[in-house]
Amino acid sequence: MPNREDIVREAAEWEGTRWVHQQSLKGVAADCEGFLEGVASNCDVPVLVEVVRNYRRREDGSLMLRLLEEALDFVTGSELREPPDMSGVMLADVIAFCDEKLFEPNKPKHLGLLTRIRADGVLYVTHASERGVVKHRLSYEWLRRIHSVWRIRDLDG
Repeated sequence: MPNREDIVREAAEWEGTRWVHQQSLKGVAADCEGFLEGVASNCDVPVLVEVVRNYRRREDGSLMLRLLEEALDFVTGSELREPPDMSGVMLADVIAFCDEKLFEPNKPKHLGLLTRIRADGVLYVTHASERGVVKHRLSYEWLRRIHSVWRIRDLDG
């Protein structure tokens, strides 16, 4: 089983990959689910591969939430349109985001990986957006969009 740093390193290798719906090929094209599926596959984390691959069957967020609940450990979340308490998060945690306008705060619509925690507590996410696979600071607006944070079981470090 890989450790958290292996997953973070693999995620960094995807940065700059352009965004294309339902694609998962490092350096070529990926969407948010394809990015996570590719990272999980390349790091030999089959449980995460299955969660992401099965999500594509119904993209309203309900199936993704059920699959996350079944396969990963819940860390934190918020349904109040306020940022959740992120003090217990760890590198390589999976973040489920609500839509940008928070129209449906109970339905996650987007996925990313927590890939940096600065000493001052500032958090960074890597995810596939319309700009491609990018890494950026979790600003207040992004923190407000967090539906839930999930931990992959049995990871070291």
